[in-house]
Amino acid sequence: MNFIQFYLENRTADDVVVTGERLTFKVRFFRFRFNFNIMKAIDGGEIVIDDIGFNSELHYKILLVKLFVITTIISIIVFLATHSLLLAFLLFLLFCGSHWIIVVIRHSLMLNNILNGIEALVNSPWKSEQSEDDLNYKIMDGKIPKP
Repeated sequence: MNFIQFYLENRTADDVVVTGERLTFKVRFFRFRFNFNIMKAIDGGEIVIDDIGFNSELHYKILLVKLFVITTIISIIVFLATHSLLLAFLLFLLFCGSHWIIVVIRHSLMLNNILNGIEALVNSPWKSEQSEDDLNYKIMDGKIPKP
C-alpha cells in the first residue's frame, strides 16, 4: 500500500489515506493542475486489495461527479441560449462521453503501471537488501533492474 500511496501522491492526489487494505484519495477542485495531469478529471477514488488464497485482487473505483456537473451546466446554458434540447443533449453526450472514455483509458493504464510496480517489488531479487522507500524511488524513476 505504501507503493500505491507514493505513486498517487506523485500524480498530485490529495488526502491519500491508507486504512488496512483500503486506500482512499481525493482530488481538490481548485488545486492547480495542468490539463494533461491524470488526476484533473476525477474527484477522488478508492483502491482495495482483497487477498483470496494465494492470489490478490485489486479493486479501483474513481469518482466523476465533477465531470457530470460541469457538462450538465454547459448543456443547460446551451439549452437556455438556443432553446434546442437536442443540441444540449448532443453536447452533453459529446463532452461527457468523450471525457469519460479518456478517463477510463488513462486510469486503466495507470492501474497497469501500479500493478507492474507491485509485481517488480514482489519479484525483485534484491528486495531484501534495500528499503521499501529505495524501491519506490527506483520504480518511479523507471530504474527497475532486470532479474
